[in-house]
Amino acid sequence: MQADIERITQLADTVSSSIGLSVVDVRLVQQGKRRTMEVTIYRPGGRIGLDDCEQMSRQLEAALDLEPDDVFESSFDLEVQSPGIDRRLASEREYSLFSGLPVEVKTKQKVEGLGSAFTGKLLGLENDSVMVADPQKLSDTPKPKHKSAKAQAPLEKESLGTIAVQMSNIISVRLMPKPIGALSDQEDDITELPTTELPKTE
Repeated sequence: MQADIERITQLADTVSSSIGLSVVDVRLVQQGKRRTMEVTIYRPGGRIGLDDCEQMSRQLEAALDLEPDDVFESSFDLEVQSPGIDRRLASEREYSLFSGLPVEVKTKQKVEGLGSAFTGKLLGLENDSVMVADPQKLSDTPKPKHKSAKAQAPLEKESLGTIAVQMSNIISVRLMPKPIGALSDQEDDITELPTTELPKTE
């Protein structure tokens, strides 16, 4: 089925680029006797809507129907979906596609000044390392509920610039949903949407 995935990825890339979208991932999911080819799409710099998923489904299905009958090893259902609001990044394609977006990073060993969990802006992959700009430590310590007798000035967050974290030290890198108040019509919130299923017949 690897050949099927590679061919569908090629077709999906062609279709998505023609309608201003990008393919995040293509994978085959087996549930009992049912095979589903999941195609995850994203709109760089904008929001993904249900209409985008439906349009991608229709056009990719049409492209698949033009393929010779013997191209694919077996039949499958086609499912188009959005990335979700806290997607865990896995491939080089994803690290490149989501460059510039806020992420949460968890590591096996602590990173100096940040611990083993921190946030920042993803810059992509470089020399087998995840590049993160303006990292900030995630504090596991709950804030005290009592009020201090003396007024205190807010702490200034020290910027560490850009750091490189070896892939061998990474547990996970996840997209971070933006606060509702930070979203505008032009910003992308990577909303998880209902999927559209279309059968691929033999």
